[in-house]
Amino acid sequence: MKTSFAAVLPGLALVLGSGCSMLGIRTEEQPRYEVLAREGRFEVRRYAPYLSATVVTPGTFRGTQRESFRALAGYIFGKNQASARIPMTAPVAMEPKAEKIPMTAPVLMQESGAGAWAMTFALPSRYTLETAPKPLDSRVVLREVPSETVATARYTWSFSEARARRHEAGLRAWLTAQGAYKPLGEARISGYDPPWTIPFLRRNEVMIPVRTK
Repeated sequence: MKTSFAAVLPGLALVLGSGCSMLGIRTEEQPRYEVLAREGRFEVRRYAPYLSATVVTPGTFRGTQRESFRALAGYIFGKNQASARIPMTAPVAMEPKAEKIPMTAPVLMQESGAGAWAMTFALPSRYTLETAPKPLDSRVVLREVPSETVATARYTWSFSEARARRHEAGLRAWLTAQGAYKPLGEARISGYDPPWTIPFLRRNEVMIPVRTK
């Protein structure tokens, strides 16, 4: 599958556009983390807790993205009880899972065994579950994401599923060779940039939850 995430979701340009340039310069907030290990394009990070907004949509990787994105974009653009516009954070991501529950990542897609995908936005750090505007769309679920450790592989060019799976294989091989961390679940696919960013300057990542062996 060669379809890029940004091509399927033209609204991504509106959300990330204020914080990114065609040169890959990013100014939008990102979830805070500490780097525990690094080797080339691979890292192990410890993420601080943050608040997320999630939508789960039945269907395929490609087929669910537009509907999920519209629901989440509606929420941050003012479709909430406070009619408030919420700044977007980065990245945007995807991840498979067996249940329809919110993901634990920035902006994510997560596949269930029943053929559903969960997409998640991380909310700015100033919000808590008590202070964040409440969604008007019942599909949008707010969740406190606990601190977690993840292994990541960074890459450029497209945000397609096929490309991400190749980098996932590389990340899992690195974890096996590295030996200090055990993978705990499915890989997330994260994208940080809008469509107009020069392809070789785009930041994409595969992320796998891990624990110390």
